[in-house]
Amino acid sequence: KAAAEAAANEAEEAPAEAAEAEEKAE
Repeated sequence: KAAAEAAANEAEEAPAEAAEAEEKAE
């Protein structure tokens, strides 16, 4: 379970980081 939760958390963080990168690029 812990591993699955960690993977889910990383999957949720990735889009957020991408959005931040896009904002900085603008």
